[in-house]
Amino acid sequence: MASIFGSVRGISGYSARDVEAMSSEEQVAMMIDWFNRQFEDPQNETPRDNEEGRYFYPWGGPFDASDQIQEEFSEAVDFDTMMLAVDRIQNDGTFEWAPHSGGDFYEHPEDDPVELGEIVDGDGEWPPAIAEPAPVPPEPEARADVIRRLNELEAIVLPLLDTFEAESQAPPMMGHNNPPEELDLVQAIPREEWLRIKAAIDEIRQQTTIAQPDIESVERSNNRLFERKYLCCHVVSPQWLVMIECDAGMGWR
Repeated sequence: MASIFGSVRGISGYSARDVEAMSSEEQVAMMIDWFNRQFEDPQNETPRDNEEGRYFYPWGGPFDASDQIQEEFSEAVDFDTMMLAVDRIQNDGTFEWAPHSGGDFYEHPEDDPVELGEIVDGDGEWPPAIAEPAPVPPEPEARADVIRRLNELEAIVLPLLDTFEAESQAPPMMGHNNPPEELDLVQAIPREEWLRIKAAIDEIRQQTTIAQPDIESVERSNNRLFERKYLCCHVVSPQWLVMIECDAGMGWR
């Protein structure tokens, strides 16, 4: 049985316990988000033969949403929930998908894959070149970046929680003085969801004060932020983009 579900290029992902703890709607949103990170509508980038009316798939594909969702999640999610995600993915009428250039299914036919540490000896020179690992930012720099992102996210969440508190104490039928975008977020997303986001922020922030952070704790809180983002993805707001940026940089080694 797979140990991690929904990862993209080895980043994030969920344990079977994490998936089991989600509601069906959260599971659906998680699967849709994973699919959208891995695949895209071929009309975005895929070459097309206009005379024959068909696409060429030089980077892999075409892919079927049902096949890919089941292959990735069948060991953690029940069939009906997977099919609900597939229905939502295909609700615009797209049934054949191309790989996203940032995902795991994108093929580079012009490049030979090179594994880490593999000897690359194409020119016959000695010593041969050896593939180098990608540079990793220094730990203090990575930690500072996490704190910066937490501050950006908290700057969104705290005013919204204050708005909930003010509305709960306001007399019935009294109007509001909140900006329209802020009111949209308050009305669309329950207070409990914002409290869960704040709890995840607090947990990650606590780990930034520890010399040896508990990476499992950080990843659990990071996953909670992803889950909350899934539930709130129908809210279109420039503010929300900060959260999307933020959750991508929470984990560090």
